Amino acid sequence: KCKGDCPTTVAIRRACAAFSVDMSNPCGAHGYAVQPRISTALNTASEQCYRNGGKDCVIRTFICDARG
Repeated sequence: KCKGDCPTTVAIRRACAAFSVDMSNPCGAHGYAVQPRISTALNTASEQCYRNGGKDCVIRTFICDARG
């Protein structure tokens, strides 16, 4: 439902990825991260969302491959 460019597509290999959005404006600030561990990916995605202007950032999705 948001307009404009979509976030970057990222590939993961033996890692975890997380995506965070600002729930006060879901089409606004967001952040994502690919890290070796899920905890680091979640924290980094949230931090990026806040750095991009988010006020109420939450993780919307995450995934790990067999190693992460």
